[in-house]
Amino acid sequence: MPKSKKTIMPKDSFIINASEIGQFFFCSISWYLQKYGNKPISKFLEKGKLKHLEYGNMVKNKNLYAKRSRILANIGYILLIFAILTILNEVIL
Repeated sequence: MPKSKKTIMPKDSFIINASEIGQFFFCSISWYLQKYGNKPISKFLEKGKLKHLEYGNMVKNKNLYAKRSRILANIGYILLIFAILTILNEVIL
């Protein structure tokens, strides 16, 4: 009796990331084909890639925006304290 051939799977065949889970539930056949080397063809694929890049850049810039926000808030607090001290100085004198 001949031995059956084993199917060789890629090392990461049992590792599924979050985007693959969504794709699997949307269409498991599409997921399987893409996982094993068949790339999808779609006019919306390039648009999706661009949107992902835009979102990635926005996330990267989040820290910069947060730092700027903290700096501007601190400047506002300093100006508020200066205004209060100026008003108190006028009232006392």
